[in-house]
Amino acid sequence: MFDDIRKFIEAQIVRHGVLSVIVAPYLVLSVVVSLGLFQDSKIVLLLACFAIVITSITIISAAALEFRSIRGAAIRRDKIINGLTQSLLSAESTPPYRFESYETNVFIGPDGDSVIEMWVMGRVATGVPLRIIWAGHEQHDAMRERDKRRVTIEVRDFFVGADGKRVLGPKLPVTFQWEGSGMRVHVYFDPPLDGGAPLQMLFRWEWPGYCRGLLSGGSDDFGFQQRRTTLVHANGRIVFHKDCKISELFSVRHWGPAETPPRQVRNPDGSVEISMAFRPEPGETALPPRVGITLDRPGNSP
Repeated sequence: MFDDIRKFIEAQIVRHGVLSVIVAPYLVLSVVVSLGLFQDSKIVLLLACFAIVITSITIISAAALEFRSIRGAAIRRDKIINGLTQSLLSAESTPPYRFESYETNVFIGPDGDSVIEMWVMGRVATGVPLRIIWAGHEQHDAMRERDKRRVTIEVRDFFVGADGKRVLGPKLPVTFQWEGSGMRVHVYFDPPLDGGAPLQMLFRWEWPGYCRGLLSGGSDDFGFQQRRTTLVHANGRIVFHKDCKISELFSVRHWGPAETPPRQVRNPDGSVEISMAFRPEPGETALPPRVGITLDRPGNSP
């Protein structure tokens, strides 16, 4: 019944507007009182309560309509932008940029909630201005739609100062789409980057539940994947907060040409940190398409 009332009120809001629907019950109440149709004060009070209920439902319905409208517009906008981006990327046999170095840091808290920082370094092709690029990240376990809605992404460019520290720029406009449990992020440059310009960006995700499966006793992969083999350097850190309460260190297996074996340490504060670094094999100019490590809880490793 409540759902039927809500739908009726939403229809009236669309037809007459929010203000008219809110005012209508009070106009009826004032007419009833002025004409003396009901002498019993209890009935008048009941009608007043009814008017307040209708007002509350109207406000809630109006907010819900506005939210659905905004969300629908955002979905349509993202579909258009993603479609245009895909068309632009498909039109290029070779995208006018190359990533040369990745650095990924994953900071994992209790329940597997994680912050993922992916520092990307590369260069725009000579003589070709760059307006759009894309990159992405993926969760090992399957995700529900409501989990995807909690993931946030921001992208910034950066430069390295004279002191060697990275200095972040303002947020860049982005849109994204989900492919299974992976988020594909499109970044838009306005004005476009000049040909030959350095390409230095930080992709930062806040990803609730990203490592929940691993903390629950499973295994997980951490690494780097590229569609075109242009990377010459990839390294990263995985840091488990002390509240994750890692009692036994992980079994670590690497895949790809590791510069040094992955290193795992327990810090004095109780956190656990794992580091990795990859370089091309002797005689090769770039890393293979996929490099990284697999973490297993004790007892899971083959």
